[in-house]
Amino acid sequence: MTVRRECTVAGCSSPTRARGMCSRHYQRTVKHGTPNPKDVQERVHRNGSCQVEHCALKIKAHGYCQKHYQRWQKYGDPGAERDPSQPRLCVVCSVDISHRKSNALTCSLPCKATAADRRRNGRPSATLRKENRRARMLGNPGYVEVTDWEWLRVKNRYRGCCAYCGKRTPRPHMDHVVPLARGGRHAPANVVPACAACNVSKFKFFLVEWRLRQRRTTVEVAELGV
Repeated sequence: MTVRRECTVAGCSSPTRARGMCSRHYQRTVKHGTPNPKDVQERVHRNGSCQVEHCALKIKAHGYCQKHYQRWQKYGDPGAERDPSQPRLCVVCSVDISHRKSNALTCSLPCKATAADRRRNGRPSATLRKENRRARMLGNPGYVEVTDWEWLRVKNRYRGCCAYCGKRTPRPHMDHVVPLARGGRHAPANVVPACAACNVSKFKFFLVEWRLRQRRTTVEVAELGV
């Protein structure tokens, strides 16, 4: 027999959803930081502004505006301010980044990639996991796992563009110049960023074969007068 759990907030008998609270009180806690935000709720309904005194900015989360919400996340107090005499340091290598933007956390692209890797608890990105797994399944003889930093270097080498057509690609595919199905290695030296169209079109052909197929297709289309 299943026991029905009730909300732990006094005077509420609704079934629990999360953290011992019903759906209504849980949503209030997520937004305002407390299940019964009476004063905060009145202020929110009145003008929709931040609950910090003398702040009229729009609410982002937990009853705070963007600025006070970030302070609350970082220092635990929405009214806390950073000591201007203390330099801002990179979260990875502790280099002074006071000269960079106020929201910058790292000093360079390598540190940014390292910080992103730490946020994923050391797990590589979805693109790398997919390609590394595919190489292992094919029993690639020269298998070398491609890390986030190596893939970032490859993308920066082509300046965020497709290696084949030169079109700017925000989320490029990882393509193997010598296809894995034709004996190519899964290694940083054999991967390039490619747009979806080029990656799908190239399939498992060598680069010369693929270019010849493209040329033939262009000639056939021109002869048909399309």
